[in-house]
Amino acid sequence: MNCIDVEKEIELYVLGGTDPARSRQIELHLRGCPHCRLLQQECEGILLELKVHGRSPLDDQALIDRVQLAVRPLLTNAGAQRRIRRLASIAALFVLAATIWLVGTTYYGQSPAGNHSKVVVAPNKTLWQKAATVATGAAEADDIVIHDGVIFLLLENDAGQAVSAVKTDTGETLWQSELASCGYLAADDERVYCVALADQARLHLLALDRRSGRPVWTFETQQTTSALYGTSKPTVLPGHRICWVHEGNAYAMDARTGEQIWRRTFPEERNLSQAAAIGRKVYVAGRNGIYCIDGRDGRTRWHLPNRSEAWLASKPLTAVGRDRLYVVTGARDGKSRVQCIDTSTRQFLWQKSVPRVSHVSADSANVYLRCQQVLALDQADGEPLWTIEATGCSPVTLCDQTVCFIDGAREGSLVAARRDDGQIVWKIPGLHSCHAFVKVGQRGYLKTNDSIVLAFAFDSSGRN
Repeated sequence: MNCIDVEKEIELYVLGGTDPARSRQIELHLRGCPHCRLLQQECEGILLELKVHGRSPLDDQALIDRVQLAVRPLLTNAGAQRRIRRLASIAALFVLAATIWLVGTTYYGQSPAGNHSKVVVAPNKTLWQKAATVATGAAEADDIVIHDGVIFLLLENDAGQAVSAVKTDTGETLWQSELASCGYLAADDERVYCVALADQARLHLLALDRRSGRPVWTFETQQTTSALYGTSKPTVLPGHRICWVHEGNAYAMDARTGEQIWRRTFPEERNLSQAAAIGRKVYVAGRNGIYCIDGRDGRTRWHLPNRSEAWLASKPLTAVGRDRLYVVTGARDGKSRVQCIDTSTRQFLWQKSVPRVSHVSADSANVYLRCQQVLALDQADGEPLWTIEATGCSPVTLCDQTVCFIDGAREGSLVAARRDDGQIVWKIPGLHSCHAFVKVGQRGYLKTNDSIVLAFAFDSSGRN
């Protein structure tokens, strides 16, 4: 075991989170490495500072301030910029891990009327953390993707950044592709899809074998691009197909071979949304309206013009709730327009003007918007249901009966609120992120702004 391996796991080791075999390997290395022993002492010092103040950090700003004061001398005395970033990440992780450890966070989100029968469980244990992930500056591009027990994400290597596969239960890296990637990941049962920069002006879509990371096929485009803003994540369709929207074009490909099945060009559109699928129909939105495309042959089934003028530089956002399509477009007045379309009847049901939206999610009852607040609108008529003041840039994700998001105020917090009434049921401070919190079963995953992926465990007993 070398210093790089120990640095990646020293926080979990000090917290007692490594398994016995791994702990013995780390101990053997620490006996002969003064550098790593110093790192161990720094971690233990931060944890001791937290233990001395045995109150809940969740509501104790004084404790948060003392942790920052305890970390500051370490940061001041650190030599290299890499070392400073490392210690800052350790401090953030210890605030988070100790918060969960001290509080034993399980909250039961009862409404004032006490009419909620389901128990909402908060994450109460940090399983592992993975450093050296990539931050491209576009959250959509470097989001993590989870499929069938594996996390797919961008990790740094000597050549730059590449798609990697990591086990969800341990954080162990299964493979790392040798091909550089720009991200925009998607996955199905057999393959992982990503966007790669072919040269200075063109992007390609790649398919990798999800079990080995070996290239399966490359789909080459001829369009030049000035920025990643003109592309999107591919969307998995039924029947071994995928749809990729790129630079005013929608492509459908055979997911097994990469062979183009059809291409639909929108000459007057530049910033098209990611494709949304309902059954065998594909929907994309642009400045000039919403387009319904037959996923089998690429024919345009119908087109609905926008009811209000969309801002030219704005890229529309889409979400699906049952047979309803929600489209969010930017407006010149700095706000956003939310439109609800019944795809079965091809009719606009309602339109609302809201503060500028950065992300939209939907379920069968409501649509959830991320502005500089988190808003819930009734899907029936678009009327506001509740509002939570929460600054930040993270998406709103649906987790069981809650919505989860990052509140970027002060030290930052991961927040869960009930979908029906917006009541906050748990909160974990010490986190800043522009990425989605993803919950799969009894585990949750978040990529922070420090480019670290954290894995949490949910335990309904409330014990670690």
